[in-house]
Amino acid sequence: LRKNSMVYLGQVLHYMQRHVGAFPDGGSGICLPWKATQKFASLLEERVHKYAGGDQATGLPESCQMLPGHFDDVVTGLCFHIMDLLPHHALQSSSGQYLFNGDVVPQHTTKTLNGSLANWSFFRRLHHLFQCETHCEACSCSSINPEFWVDEKTAITFHRYKNATEMR
Repeated sequence: LRKNSMVYLGQVLHYMQRHVGAFPDGGSGICLPWKATQKFASLLEERVHKYAGGDQATGLPESCQMLPGHFDDVVTGLCFHIMDLLPHHALQSSSGQYLFNGDVVPQHTTKTLNGSLANWSFFRRLHHLFQCETHCEACSCSSINPEFWVDEKTAITFHRYKNATEMR
């Protein structure tokens, strides 16, 4: 990764891919190299003036517009599409585990850790399930909830923690 790389680091969400494309989860954090930051800032400045004072948005966003009422990370993803800014290839392990994770580590949740093929399909992560099955013969990957398919030792962020002391 270099300062002139045109990629982003962050968790890629796929569950609305059919409607708005894959987009980065802002809550898990998004890191940009310097060149990408400059290009994104330039695009935003242009958009803020063009779409300032717009009405409250309804439905799914259709383009990179600064409209109140839309999820900022979905709009950010749409802006990244305009910029041809892609996620870095190393955002997940060879087993399909995210390094920027959207939830807490499994032992800190009351959610069910059990998964199913339907879970993996809902989150549009069947490609990660395939990676899991290919690289982890001892795992029963489809029975793991995809939100908790994470390696605590290599993960960079866990979004649901609001205080780092909660991670202990």
